[in-house]
Parts: sequence; C-alpha cells; structure tokens
Amino acid sequence: MGDKINLQEFKALMDYWNGNHIAISKTERDDYDQTILQLSDISYSHHERTDGEGYQSEFTIHFQGNGEIVTDNTLTTLPTASYDIPINELYDYHYDGLRFYFKTDRGSYMISRLP
Repeated sequence: MGDKINLQEFKALMDYWNGNHIAISKTERDDYDQTILQLSDISYSHHERTDGEGYQSEFTIHFQGNGEIVTDNTLTTLPTASYDIPINELYDYHYDGLRFYFKTDRGSYMISRLP
C-alpha cells in the first residue's frame, strides 16, 4: 500500500473486524492511551470546518462498541459505547492483516484485532 489511504478504503478493511475485540493505541504529543473495544460497527462523518482556527477536524472515524480504557494496569469502562478519532487526513499507514498503523495530523495510532 502507498503512503495515504482514503476513509472508504479504511472502513472497508475495518468492516471485516466487526464482532471482534480490537485494541486502539494512540500516541498524541507525549500522551499514550489504549482502549479495548468489541467492534460492532465503524463509520465516519464529514464536518464543515466553521471554526476558522483549525481546531475542528474535517472528518471523524467512529468505532462503535462497548469497551474499556487501559490506564495504569486497570480497566475503566468507556463512558459511551464508541471511540472517535478526529482527522483531517490519514497517512503513513501500514496494514499487516492483524494490525493497522497510521498517523493523522494529531497523533499516531495502532489498531489491532485481538484473539
């Protein structure tokens, strides 16, 4: 695969993982987070950028499903049954069938299918 992927291609790959547990690991600035989610659906939405400052992302990827945030070796239930990734563009990605690595303008992500 190349250096960029569009959201339709990403969604098509992730649709195969519906019903599976996934781990979403995010590094944003100096912050690292991991979320475990039983994926029930994936979608994305487009936003008109009206803020003029660049704070609002053009797109959001929505992972639907119950999950938990891993913090200091403890699990905390997600407040809602979803996990959102705000993006303007996906780039520098790699998919090996079990893990999907990519960067956005805000951070780096690894999404892996769990056994």
